[in-house]
Amino acid sequence: MTTHDLTPITHLIRQGRHKMALDELNQILAANPDYANAHCLYAVCQTELKDYEAAMESVGRALALAPDQAYSYYTAAVVCEDRNDLSAAEQYARKAIEIDPFDEGNFSLLAGILLQQKRWSDALAAAETG
Repeated sequence: MTTHDLTPITHLIRQGRHKMALDELNQILAANPDYANAHCLYAVCQTELKDYEAAMESVGRALALAPDQAYSYYTAAVVCEDRNDLSAAEQYARKAIEIDPFDEGNFSLLAGILLQQKRWSDALAAAETG
């Protein structure tokens, strides 16, 4: 499988140009349907557009393609957090940490999810660990 540099797509996402990012991702996924990171970014765009059902389908593909990749679980946590399913978001964030305990972003995400649940000491512990 050939992978593409997804940096231009992440720039589009940061600029709020989610539909344009989806168009670019469609081209990449047409050529590389098994590219898990592209499915993750697709889910991020769908989440920003509040299409949560489609986002969960996209992240599900990423998880099926790369069950050992922390970024897939991180993305799943972000989607769940945005749709206010904090229990599922926490589980996905913890799985991302289990896979990659050295990525500070995973701990930061978990801490934010725990704060939304008003679990102050757990959030502080997650933030201090990461």
